Amino acid sequence: MNGKVVPLKYQLRSGDTVEIITSPSGKPSKDWLKFVKTSRAKTKIRQWFTAEEREKSITLGKDILEKELRKFSLQQAKLVKSGDLAKVADEFSFQSVDDLIAAVGYGKVTANQIIGKILPQEKLEEQEEQQQEGRLKTFH
Repeated sequence: MNGKVVPLKYQLRSGDTVEIITSPSGKPSKDWLKFVKTSRAKTKIRQWFTAEEREKSITLGKDILEKELRKFSLQQAKLVKSGDLAKVADEFSFQSVDDLIAAVGYGKVTANQIIGKILPQEKLEEQEEQQQEGRLKTFH
């Protein structure tokens, strides 16, 4: 501040000049919410954490959905290209496929609910029977 290093707790006055040194790999800390004064700054910091959490949920949701789809010999990429996942997202009132996949990561929608919208009921029942038979064979 004004050519001097000051602690984060320092209260700026009108006319003070501030140099902020950033790092390309830097990211905010939740502790920053204690220091910032304006609601705009707090909102921006919260938005960053929300976006970060959403990205993690999308990654987790993709992993969960891909694993369940493999059980039915389905591929997520093909379902995205064909528009099937977009239809399912619309049925669940999500605006995009990413929103649907994020909901899987958050635990709001299960992969089986999505598969149930894609596959006919007969195919689902057939798959369940095969899985149960496989479990019974393992026990004998």
